Amino acid sequence: MPWPDVSTLAEYEIAIGLNPEWSSSYGARAALWEGLRKTDRAEADYKEAIRRDSSIEYYPFALIRLYFKARRMQEALHAADAAMMAEPRSGPLFDLRGQIFEALGQPEEAISNFRAAKALEPALYLRNDPLKRLPADGR
Repeated sequence: MPWPDVSTLAEYEIAIGLNPEWSSSYGARAALWEGLRKTDRAEADYKEAIRRDSSIEYYPFALIRLYFKARRMQEALHAADAAMMAEPRSGPLFDLRGQIFEALGQPEEAISNFRAAKALEPALYLRNDPLKRLPADGR
């Protein structure tokens, strides 16, 4: 069976029914909804997963990427800002914010975030350094 398998949704419904506090069921179901291109349902489940366990970094990143892929940049930026409150020294989060600012046509903000990401986690840019494609002064 090719992924995503719609029958898996029923399994997540059962898992959520058995233990509604378990954030992983919401997160996994969100990924399934995302694969089925049901963005609204994926968004709701990612938010529920975050609400139930904000310590798991994957869920905010997945929500930000969901907004980014849907070209909902202001929502992506808002979600990234919220995630920054919990993870202020996350290189990948600064990288995501840089991508968002670049997509919004704000190169100075993008460069600032990419520089912060690179300072925190230089390995992020071993293959593809966005600072090499953007002008140094952001103009």
